[in-house]
Amino acid sequence: MVSTIHIKTNSDKIDLDMISGYIPNSAYNKKRFAAITIRIDEPKTTALLFSSGKLVITGASSKQMAIAGIRSTMYMLQSIFPYIDIAYTNHTIQNIVCNIQICNLVTIDIKRLHKDFGTSCTYQVVSHMNLTCRPYESDVSPI
Repeated sequence: MVSTIHIKTNSDKIDLDMISGYIPNSAYNKKRFAAITIRIDEPKTTALLFSSGKLVITGASSKQMAIAGIRSTMYMLQSIFPYIDIAYTNHTIQNIVCNIQICNLVTIDIKRLHKDFGTSCTYQVVSHMNLTCRPYESDVSPI
């Protein structure tokens, strides 16, 4: 699962150089990537913190686990900046990847599925051999 939030502080930008020195299990190389990578032990997730305030949590297997990763990151930031009000808004689940095993199924006709459900699926043979399905907007309920 990949989810995002936006961190609100008193300043426009977050000082990633300073923060990276205080947070254990973090890496920041602004020449390679524009965010601090923070490995969180509990729950076992990874946070990407951008100077704009965007925080991306990856590796969660549930919404509750993603929120726990957000809270853990927010706790780290609050401990670095105890006198600054830090809050977050707009928690959104961006992507969910899963795999399933269907018993007694020998093969799946991906081309036929794409033909039958083409309005909600994409199939690009050149870039990758899989069918990507997205629910209809009316089928999506707010989380």
